[in-house]
Amino acid sequence: MQAAGLRDGDGLPRFVEEEFRAFLRCGWLAGGFARFQCVTCGADRLVAFSCKGRGFCPSCGGRRMTERAAHLVDHVFPDAAVRQWVLSLPYRLRYLLAWDHDVCRRVVAVHVRTVLGFLRRRARRAGVRDGRGGAVAIIQRFGAALNLNVHVHALVLDGVFARDVVRSSAMDRLQQRVERKRIEILRAAAAIFRRRGHHGASVDQIARALNMAPGNLYYYFRNKEESRAACG
Repeated sequence: MQAAGLRDGDGLPRFVEEEFRAFLRCGWLAGGFARFQCVTCGADRLVAFSCKGRGFCPSCGGRRMTERAAHLVDHVFPDAAVRQWVLSLPYRLRYLLAWDHDVCRRVVAVHVRTVLGFLRRRARRAGVRDGRGGAVAIIQRFGAALNLNVHVHALVLDGVFARDVVRSSAMDRLQQRVERKRIEILRAAAAIFRRRGHHGASVDQIARALNMAPGNLYYYFRNKEESRAACG
């Protein structure tokens, strides 16, 4: 913080300095704590206060991320395929969105409307009318190097829902396509597990056998262990 002040004379914004100082006190007993005592044995435990920050603290950030993910899985998303859409922006727009929250919200809305519109048009070409999708958009304000990089992660239902007299949901057709691909992956994975064993097999080998990018396999299975268990 002192170096930033010496370089340009302005230093860091106050909220950045406050966030960083709160992070330094996070989990530090001298910064405050709660005392818990077992009513049975009388044992004490001191739990340091957390900073509850959103910027620097990996502990508080990880806890918030885990809680939000559990909420989305348990209470928001239905049992259907979900795909991630990422909106990356030119450098000049990143700085604008970082300081103008109204413009940022408008850009996010355009991004989500565009993706949902694409899914509705695709459904209409498949004969599904009046389809409705769903999405959750999350704004990330930094890159891998903690540089300012405002971009949007949108978790979007990979299809649309529409009721008619023939089928209860237009998502059924897309789910069937996903299931066919899942079975294809399982067959390729089973062959590699038989040939190389569990420890000798890898996600990259399964992806090469299917001519897929390794990252796309995680759309169907969370890890190698899950695919191995599904093979039976």
